[in-house]
Amino acid sequence: MAKCVSEIMSRSVFAVRPDDDSDLVLREIVALGITGVPVVDDDGRPLGMASFRDLLAAKTSGRVFERMSKPAVGVPAEATIEDAARLAAEAGVHRLVVTGADGALTGVVSSLDLIRGLMGLPAPHPATYPVEDAETRTYWCEDAVLDVDQVGVAPDAPGVLALIRGGRGLEERLVWVEMANNVRTRLYDLVSEPQTDTPELERILRERGHIRFRATAVADPERRRLVYEALQQRVVRRLDPANVVGRKAS
Repeated sequence: MAKCVSEIMSRSVFAVRPDDDSDLVLREIVALGITGVPVVDDDGRPLGMASFRDLLAAKTSGRVFERMSKPAVGVPAEATIEDAARLAAEAGVHRLVVTGADGALTGVVSSLDLIRGLMGLPAPHPATYPVEDAETRTYWCEDAVLDVDQVGVAPDAPGVLALIRGGRGLEERLVWVEMANNVRTRLYDLVSEPQTDTPELERILRERGHIRFRATAVADPERRRLVYEALQQRVVRRLDPANVVGRKAS
């Protein structure tokens, strides 16, 4: 179960400068499907927040600093989820900026992220902001509960999928890794068909309420194999606390 803000925040953040045109920023956040953006200085330190409502209320065009809410309400990345939720509730805001040791912006955490974190559920973020895995140089969808209503967020393409066991009061553990000719189709199979041909996978899926998935699209078969093997190697190198099992193709 996640404990710190850094574990549930969105790290890929669209931020703007105070002298940006407010009408242009409004169009950008509408296009991205988000409701607000941090405003930062030249060193990346938060100055305020520009919400959809702030920008929409502008009667004339102008600069972001004329419309933004300030100061930005923020927390350090190492703050507990409970402390962050309390701060958001007391301040009456829907999102907090997250800062690193140098005071620069490192992420954003929303009220929904905080609620789901308190409940031991994965925090969903816009598809515009996939999670980057630096080692394999791949972009993954956000963790989602392994459920027929959730698997639609996975790529409709060849790739790699991973299953994670976690939830309220549970340690996060990677428990299954698999290559698939179509990740989304394979996930639908996992939630709708018995996996009796693979006893270990069948056992894992008995805990469906505690199983999440993440997935990445990788078109090239050789690169797909390398990504799969890199995840397996993390167990060997003890970079992941889990015992990972899996198969190379489906």
